[in-house]
Amino acid sequence: MSAGRRFTDSGRLRAFTLVELLVVIGIIAVLIALLLPALSGARRQAQQVACMSNLRQIGYAGVMFANEHRQHIPLAGYLWTSGGATPKGLNDTSQIYYAYYQDAGQPRPMPVQAALAPYLGQSNVRTDTAAHLQFDCSSGPVRRVFTCPSDEQITQGLMIESNGWQGPLMWTSYAYNEAAMGWADRGQGGRQRPQPGTRPALADSQAGADDVVLRRQAAHRVWR
Repeated sequence: MSAGRRFTDSGRLRAFTLVELLVVIGIIAVLIALLLPALSGARRQAQQVACMSNLRQIGYAGVMFANEHRQHIPLAGYLWTSGGATPKGLNDTSQIYYAYYQDAGQPRPMPVQAALAPYLGQSNVRTDTAAHLQFDCSSGPVRRVFTCPSDEQITQGLMIESNGWQGPLMWTSYAYNEAAMGWADRGQGGRQRPQPGTRPALADSQAGADDVVLRRQAAHRVWR
């Protein structure tokens, strides 16, 4: 007699009754209810690990950028400078402190994503126009690293602007800290409104709350 088969006294196969079927379904439902919280928790933990890995990669890329740009990190936020977002306005006429792209014939500082792209393993970002820059950063390692796995509504954010000029919108799950990455000035009383003539440098970071460069926000992000 084969295992799992049920026979009547006459030797014919007998089907499961409705009660037996409902019992089996009930047991399966209980098991699923017990396992789902554990699976959900494991999924959240995996997403947190992946998100922290993204931020770590961005941090390492920022350090490598700084090492090649006289210890200066990419700019973000509103640039309070009368010269605007240009090499001259940023006191960087030799273009050694920041990475630039061409916007209607004018060199402009790259958004953080584009500036860090080469250090994240993406070397195909074109810098001849804002449209090409934006398009190339919308996929590949840059898009992946700047996307938190738990972010189901990732949006494009304004990363940099100055005097009526705005940089291209970039996909990102992370909000930048303008106090750490903007055109900042440490005056009396600590950080004040950014002023022209000063640059955020890697050496300025004191590892405090005000020096957190990027963070994941659960609420709607405000980019400036």
